[in-house]
Amino acid sequence: MTETPDPSSFDLASVEWTVSKRNGGGSRKPDPSSFDLASVVWTVSKYSGGGGNCVRVAVVDGYVLIGDSNNPDRLPLVFTPAEAKAWLLGAKDTDFDFLLNL
Repeated sequence: MTETPDPSSFDLASVEWTVSKRNGGGSRKPDPSSFDLASVVWTVSKYSGGGGNCVRVAVVDGYVLIGDSNNPDRLPLVFTPAEAKAWLLGAKDTDFDFLLNL
C-alpha cells in the first residue's frame, strides 16, 4: 500500500492547476465538519479494487462530498452540484486525461 502524502507538504504556490472548460463557479459552501459524517453513505468506484485506495463520493444536503477512502477520518472536500458536474463533464471530455499517465 502506498502511503498518502500529507497535503501540507506540497508547495501549492508553484502548482499549475487545470480547470475544466465547464467551470461550475464557486459559491460559499459549508465547512465539512458541519456534516454528520458518521451517517454518510459513500460510493466508491468499481475500479478501486476494494483496497481502500479510492476517492469516495456522497451527496449530503445538496452538496457533493469527496473523501479519501484510504484516510476515512480526514474531512472530505465539499462541492456544489455545479462544481461537481463541471469536473465530471471535464473528465469525460478528456480535460484531465494527463492523470492516467501517473
